[in-house]
Amino acid sequence: MVAARPGLPATARVHWVDWLKVLAVLAIFLYHVALVFSLTSWMISNRQHSLILSGIAGWGYLWGLQLLFVLAGASSFYALRRRTVARFAGERVLRLGVPLLIGLVTLSPIQAYFMALNQGRQESLAAFLPGYLHRLTFTVDPVWLIRNGYHLWFLGFLLVISLAALPLQWGLGRLPDAVQRRLRSPAPWPAWALLVPVLFIAAVQVLLRPAFAPDMSWPDLASDLVFYLGGYALASSSGFAAAVRRTPVRSLVVALMAWLGLGLAFLLHFVPGWNQPYHLDAQLVAYQLLHALGAWAWVLFLASLAMRWLDRPHPAIQYGTDAILPFYVLHHPVVVILGFYVVQLRLGVWPKFGLLFCGALVVTLAIYEVLIRHFGPLRLLFGLRFTPPDTAGLLERRRLTSPAPA
Repeated sequence: MVAARPGLPATARVHWVDWLKVLAVLAIFLYHVALVFSLTSWMISNRQHSLILSGIAGWGYLWGLQLLFVLAGASSFYALRRRTVARFAGERVLRLGVPLLIGLVTLSPIQAYFMALNQGRQESLAAFLPGYLHRLTFTVDPVWLIRNGYHLWFLGFLLVISLAALPLQWGLGRLPDAVQRRLRSPAPWPAWALLVPVLFIAAVQVLLRPAFAPDMSWPDLASDLVFYLGGYALASSSGFAAAVRRTPVRSLVVALMAWLGLGLAFLLHFVPGWNQPYHLDAQLVAYQLLHALGAWAWVLFLASLAMRWLDRPHPAIQYGTDAILPFYVLHHPVVVILGFYVVQLRLGVWPKFGLLFCGALVVTLAIYEVLIRHFGPLRLLFGLRFTPPDTAGLLERRRLTSPAPA
């Protein structure tokens, strides 16, 4: 990710953001594989379950995609330093909207088919598709995305959030010079200021959730917008970033306490919406504050570690940064399809988990490497530039070193 913040050349890169994006997507991949063996039912579920893998899935659910929203918000700051608002909006539509539509048309029906097979239905894909398409009624509701797009809801959410945040980001970029200098000040913010986003995340959940109960609805879209803006603040304010960088231990302690508190809430049946309806009451306020605190604290802890130890280049990260979006789009259907066959094997939970994890990882990367990475039209369909970064760099070097025409 090219940086253009004060104190860095326009061509410098903030490597920790690239590292964290790649590691976050791999963590989400692990989360989806773990769901096959978790206590809660998923699209593909193994008959035997694992408490450890259920815990891993619950941990990843708390912060995984929220971290990606934060990193996307940070990336938007650097992108807007080099692009107009209109150009940034157009790039978001192409980079996120096109893979979303392609996935909805090609990948979602296949995933729905294998989920139906896992639930006991026995029919061919050709016989399944007419009924699937008949039930596919569009509604202007975020829930539609997760019900019909499965993991692709993230692309839809991020597209809407990226566009919705633009007016505010445009306004922040035109604050008075005195305010701008204050934001760029390297003096660390006080530790309590790092927790302010928690109040906004919890507030939108508490106020909207009683009216919009389904998971991944308007309250989640609003709270994910707060995470996105938090990432923008992390990139745009040197004092905010300095405070995050210096408090990894404190963030970890808060994150662990909140995570354990959420686990205790599940054990005590103290989870609104899980085993009881949502009401605007003290229980909802307490739970949403705990959930917001846990998610935000994990994000801060991981960001602080990345700032300290991962702000350096590496060839694997250059490759991974280009592969992130195709990998994210492809990995979920690969896990679903391979998982359908793996759960039928006469093996224990952990051999099945290892087989599914390694198999899905190899297949997803192979599809990207063989079919997408070097093929311009497919790159565009998966939200990438037409030319791979390494190829583009080679062409540019050849142009600069070639003799001038006579």
